Parts: sequence; C-alpha cells; structure tokens
Amino acid sequence: SYLDGVEGNYYGGIPARGFIRGVVGNEQNDFCIAGEFGSIQHHNGVSAVQIGVPFTFQTSTHYFEVDMKGDLIAVVGHKSTKATIRIFRR
Repeated sequence: SYLDGVEGNYYGGIPARGFIRGVVGNEQNDFCIAGEFGSIQHHNGVSAVQIGVPFTFQTSTHYFEVDMKGDLIAVVGHKSTKATIRIFRR
C-alpha cells in the first residue's frame, strides 16, 4: 500500500509513486524504500532523496526488494521482461 507521509509519494495531493515494495534500514533514521516506476529512495530521518535514475511514470523498471548493509544498498526487480539488480554505495 501507499506509505503516508513519505516524501515524494504524492503528486498534487494524490498517491503518485506507486506501491512501495520493500523497506529496509540500518537505524531508525537511516532507511531505504524501493518500489514501482523505478522508485528508490534513501531517508535520513529528515529528508528523502531519489537515488539511481530519476523517478518517472514512463519507466518499465519496477523494484521488489531492497537490502542495506553499512554504506551499500542493493535493489532487485525487473525492467520490462529482464531481471535487474542495482547496487549503490552511499
């Protein structure tokens, strides 16, 4: 379901980013979410930043799982009919 209060999850007052599929964190104020339409965000307890490619409804990339260990963030999903894995270092 949509996460209320997640920055960027609404556009013009309506849910916009699609469903969030995975949430993981190192600490209460250090977590990532991943979801549909290429949405990968890092939250530091104050603000959220889209990481990877910019968010767009025109993408065929959808993420389903996210994991985080120290400064590494890994997400898995699919782009059209192909599997995709993205790894980021913060």
